[in-house]
Amino acid sequence: MIEAAIKVNLEMFKRYPKLSRIGFQLLKMRDRPIYRKVFRRFEKISSEFLERFIKQGLEQGEIRDDVPLEFLIKFLNMVFFHLNDLYEDEDSFDRVKEYLSYLMSILKHGLMKQ
Repeated sequence: MIEAAIKVNLEMFKRYPKLSRIGFQLLKMRDRPIYRKVFRRFEKISSEFLERFIKQGLEQGEIRDDVPLEFLIKFLNMVFFHLNDLYEDEDSFDRVKEYLSYLMSILKHGLMKQ
């Protein structure tokens, strides 16, 4: 599911680079009241979705069970809400794709050497 969400984000960047740039500019308005209002609402919806997703992954043994659910929800929300920060200054689709593949690798395998 996480990989699918990242692929959708990547596809949006590829198909609509100008719109993506506008979105990047809007995300920089984090200190504005309207941003905080929209963010809180979206965070609630996202948290509910992530909770269901994580619980399913836990039940299927696909997600580690040694990290509290609340932390995983906050962590993944943080990743998704700041995903565009990884590549907002990049003009190259290949570079964006490369950055997102790094992110998926870290999410799947962590930072430690294998």
